Amino acid sequence: MGNQLKKEYEDISEQPSATGGLGLRWRLFQAKQKSNQQKVTIFWLDKKSIPKNLRNDRYFELFKQSVDRCYKIKHPYILKNTPNKQQAIFGGSKRDCSKESNGSGGGGGGGGDGTNSNQSSENVDPLIKQHKFGDLEIKLGLSELCEAVLFLHRDAHMIHGFINPCNIYITESGDWKLFGFPFREHISVETEEINIREKYDFIKTNELPYYPSLDCLAPEYIRTKAITAKSDAFSIGRIAYMIHRYKSGIRRDKSITSEDEYRRAVNEWSTHGFHTQGIPNDLVDGLRGLLQIEAGQRTDIKSFCSCKYFADTVLRVLLYLEKLLEKEEASRIAFLKNLPRVYYLFIFFFLKGGGMNFFFLKKKKKNPFKTNVIEQFEPMLLRTKVLPPLLLQMKDSRLVLAVMPSIFKMTEVLSADDFRTVIQPAIQPYLLGEQIPPQLFYYVIVNIDIIVKKVSVDSKRELIVPLI
Repeated sequence: MGNQLKKEYEDISEQPSATGGLGLRWRLFQAKQKSNQQKVTIFWLDKKSIPKNLRNDRYFELFKQSVDRCYKIKHPYILKNTPNKQQAIFGGSKRDCSKESNGSGGGGGGGGDGTNSNQSSENVDPLIKQHKFGDLEIKLGLSELCEAVLFLHRDAHMIHGFINPCNIYITESGDWKLFGFPFREHISVETEEINIREKYDFIKTNELPYYPSLDCLAPEYIRTKAITAKSDAFSIGRIAYMIHRYKSGIRRDKSITSEDEYRRAVNEWSTHGFHTQGIPNDLVDGLRGLLQIEAGQRTDIKSFCSCKYFADTVLRVLLYLEKLLEKEEASRIAFLKNLPRVYYLFIFFFLKGGGMNFFFLKKKKKNPFKTNVIEQFEPMLLRTKVLPPLLLQMKDSRLVLAVMPSIFKMTEVLSADDFRTVIQPAIQPYLLGEQIPPQLFYYVIVNIDIIVKKVSVDSKRELIVPLI
């Protein structure tokens, strides 16, 4: 790795934490910025690992374009780059990782660089297997991915053209970030067709390394050579299909490495449709719309986001939490107070304006299926998506009483280490103050058994004994 990078960064990991991008050429290294000790992820293009026949300006230009475009596109779910272009060109790209730190590269396209598909699988799968995807995490990630692509189509006026697992990165905070823009196409409106007949010739095998890998490309890249925004929609459908099949333990389809293989795959899809094994029932219809072979019959991304799969109460809570700071104080307090309550199985959330209204289906007899919203979150999502915005609300002393019940509810689920390193520092100032509000003291007493189990021996003396 270049000396210039080592002057600015320290604690650079010896081995890459992930790979990604075209041909999985990017190597991702974790590091810290010397100036402010901020965590970063360095995207390093190891030119020595690239076959000699590809060490040319045309191939390197594709990686340069991937980096350069990230300076101009600003969106929460598109990977953000630091402003030093010169180092990005020669050393790989450095990400501002206040949010992007520890991103782990998803992969699965492979084959598009002309390498053996098994070799691509060996490079990627061990990295993916380190991360166990939860159902809700996938649902949220796909929602974030759709939001990013809709932004590209409507605001940035472009077709991404290479939506593939190798261009989706999962950050330390659990966000799915889109990257990789070497094959973008500019459009005026979403329905505009772009003729790519002169640009791509997938028949020539020696040209394949310079094109996007075929696994997630829409059929029109091969058949009609006229693409639209719906071509990206097909790619999202393929991502959703592949990740659910992978999560279900189903063997991954063989990577597509030639135009002939792709045409045979399209004929198979046209005749038999896609396999629904491992696909959630409420996602099947949505996927069927996205994976239509004919672009004119294909569902657009906005319609896909309205399918039953995304009509999930817990997902809506997560999406609301992401925009909590934008809400009016009265709406935030109402939301925070209701969050830890016990709900019956059927609850309807209606987002209206800046607030959220809660409607309960109550019965005279106790419902055996009642559950709590917080208990439905996977621990990883509690730690990365729910806890941070709630702790942020505690900076406003007026919201502490509204937030604390949810914090204690999460303490039951999260590990002792999570409590000691994240929760305890946030709540301790309020518990050790000269005057504890009676309601807060009540919450502490009710949850004292949970707190005792989570705190260290020293903290019991510092925190619990004074309270008693």
